[in-house]
Order: sequence, then structure tokens, then C-alpha cells
Amino acid sequence: MMSEMEKLRNILLCHKGKINQITSRGVSELIVYPVDDDTQVVSRSKIKKCIELYDLPVVADNKGYFIATTKEEIDRYNANLQGRIDKIEKRKQKANETFKEINK
Repeated sequence: MMSEMEKLRNILLCHKGKINQITSRGVSELIVYPVDDDTQVVSRSKIKKCIELYDLPVVADNKGYFIATTKEEIDRYNANLQGRIDKIEKRKQKANETFKEINK
């Protein structure tokens, strides 16, 4: 009998390349996770655990998850993550600046 993580790994391995991506909702439907929540918290959490457990080169965008198969796909993913990191860093800096200003 295959474990839940093994099933999830097999699902992810079947989705190679951006053209074959799967949504977290799609994963929820295949593994029978709750699908009543638009954010798919359960499936996204399990996908993250699976990626770490099996060292899978899974990338994601706003349309789903897939195994990166080209340099362009991984480069686009890296640029997306860097953009998010930059925005978070900017918010962090602003919060610290504002905190210092109001606590002089």
C-alpha cells in the first residue's frame, strides 16, 4: 500500500513542465484532501512537505505546480521568488523605519 506522500510524489512527478502543471485544488481532488477552502491550505502544506521529503524540483506559479524541465522555467521561478523576497524586505524595512520614528 502506497503512503499518502508516495501518492503525492507520483502525482507531482506526472506534471513535468509548465504546460502540465497541476493546481493545489487538483491535488486535493486526487488525494481526497478537503476542497472547500479556496486557499487549499491542506494540499499546499502537504505539497511543500513532499517536495522536501523527496527533494523534488517542483516549482509553482499562480496557476499551479510542476517539475521544472527547462532553464527558462527555473529562471522564471527564481525571478518570481526574488521579486517576492524584495517586496517582503521592503515591507520589513518600512515597518522598522516607522517603528523607530514613532518610538523616538
